[in-house]
Amino acid sequence: STAVGFNFVTGPFAAKPGAKPGDPTNSGSSTSDPGLDGRRAFSMAIDRNQLADIACAHAITCQPAFGGPIVKGFKGYLGDNGDPYAKFDAKAAKDLYKKWDPDGSKVKNLEYRYNTSPSNDKRAQNLQAQWKENLGIDVKLVPSDFPTLQRDRKKKIVILGRESWGIDYDHPQDWFDNLFNCAQAPIGRGNDEAYCNPDQDAITNAANAKPVEQAVPDYVKAQKMLVNNVVWMTIDYGTQPYLVQPYVRGAGYNGLYDYGWQGIKLLQH
Repeated sequence: STAVGFNFVTGPFAAKPGAKPGDPTNSGSSTSDPGLDGRRAFSMAIDRNQLADIACAHAITCQPAFGGPIVKGFKGYLGDNGDPYAKFDAKAAKDLYKKWDPDGSKVKNLEYRYNTSPSNDKRAQNLQAQWKENLGIDVKLVPSDFPTLQRDRKKKIVILGRESWGIDYDHPQDWFDNLFNCAQAPIGRGNDEAYCNPDQDAITNAANAKPVEQAVPDYVKAQKMLVNNVVWMTIDYGTQPYLVQPYVRGAGYNGLYDYGWQGIKLLQH
């Protein structure tokens, strides 16, 4: 998955401005989140179909993301259109943005941080263009190498920046325990946004102790909290084209593993 991450303790998108990374920023019942409307507006302002077409060779090397951080085909996926703020709606985004930042002062001198590569450059340029067209905002692009970006993300000083994750194994725990829980929110750890929701952690910690088949509904509940809070605005899911002859049956790839080779058959040809 590729996403845009928002800083939850520093800057205009913060849920709890001035909080120490690792301290709670949100809860299941929290109604005080001064950055929420900004995060939602920035997400709804992006046409993910356009972005995938421009940045991913006409959506061949990635697909637009509408179902939350966990990729389609894996345990915990929210379902097509499962992320309500991934739906492109320029008018609603502009209205919400103007309500949140009527004079533009909150996003003055806003920067988007990312690690440079041909595809990342195209993503960043398209994000910049769409935020300008749909919200009227000038966002400065600040590319760097990956170690520099990673260092600053772990310092929790990136306000708006590129995020990505390639799963290690097909289990939602791999996402939550590495990216989205309070234990990873302090400086130096992997929750780059410093998002900390103890109510969400209680759900995922309990789910981690269950067999994954029983735990999936709990992880889905937790991920709905993530997308509602717009911790990541997930923009695309990576794909890998898999070419086989038409007479080969049973071969394929699910984004992480090849299908079992023992099921492959060669038909008469």
